[in-house]
Amino acid sequence: MVNANGGSALELQIVDQDTLAPTEGCSVLQISLDGIYFNKGIPPRLGKTFLVPSAKADWLVVCNKPGKYEVITDSEVDTKSIKSLLTVVAENVLCNTAFLFSNIMLVTPS
Repeated sequence: MVNANGGSALELQIVDQDTLAPTEGCSVLQISLDGIYFNKGIPPRLGKTFLVPSAKADWLVVCNKPGKYEVITDSEVDTKSIKSLLTVVAENVLCNTAFLFSNIMLVTPS
């Protein structure tokens, strides 16, 4: 994912679509930062990935239960500023379903 948001940083996390609360239905491993791949995936610190403008990160997301999840940014304290950037739909999950988020341009909706 690339922060193409101009002058604003993004704090990215995956949440349950209905409650906007951090989800236990999907786990996230960050596998790279700015084009440098890690030897192994690491969970984002405090459940969030912080991207300054033009920064890039790749996530491996594994969902172990069906549902709709959102990749959001909430860099403001006010909950009205939470913006959904991407929707993940995991259906008919019989075993873990994995998504690779790479080379996605992220721009917050106005």
